[in-house]
Amino acid sequence: MTFAVAPVLNYSGQPDLDPLRLADLLASELTYVRGAAVLPVSRVAAVLLSQGKTQVESPEHARALARQIGADAMIVGGVTEYDAYAPTVGLVLQLYLTDAAGSAPLDLGEARFRSSPYVAVRATPKAGPSAQVQGTYNAMHKSVVDRVREYARERSETDHPDGWRQYTQVQSLFIRFCWNDALRAMLDQDSWKRDLVAGTADVSETYHE
Repeated sequence: MTFAVAPVLNYSGQPDLDPLRLADLLASELTYVRGAAVLPVSRVAAVLLSQGKTQVESPEHARALARQIGADAMIVGGVTEYDAYAPTVGLVLQLYLTDAAGSAPLDLGEARFRSSPYVAVRATPKAGPSAQVQGTYNAMHKSVVDRVREYARERSETDHPDGWRQYTQVQSLFIRFCWNDALRAMLDQDSWKRDLVAGTADVSETYHE
């Protein structure tokens, strides 16, 4: 199954965040899903630029953009809160399937991860995203630290001088962890898998934030 990742939407009020860099980190974490092919973020950005836009503006736009670049699904991420010093990251992820997604293979056995208790899954109308998660990650909270340590073990970083702690000390690494954890929760949802079988519904012009 081929995924595209849109430039990340910045709702945090922090002007330093780079939407393309954040999207690159999200796309990189998505490559760890077996059976997932991930198109370069630069390809999505180039098409948006040709449209005179810098970001996805609606569910219809997300699906149309995915079809235009040959993807089965578009992932749109947003940062709702950001504090580099705690660190704390609030984020939202949305998955939009195209009509062609039903014929695209994906190893759901590998994609079906344990849902994160720290990411709140919200139901959405059929015209909205096929799957969606939202939550906040605070590196001072034990539940987050426990999952950071598990993530570090998966990446074989336990021999690093700072061990798993580097993932709470280096901003880009903590953001990687947050994207990874949210992706696991989103891909664990059954709603988008039902959409894969049934086909996507008609889209509305309302963008669900």
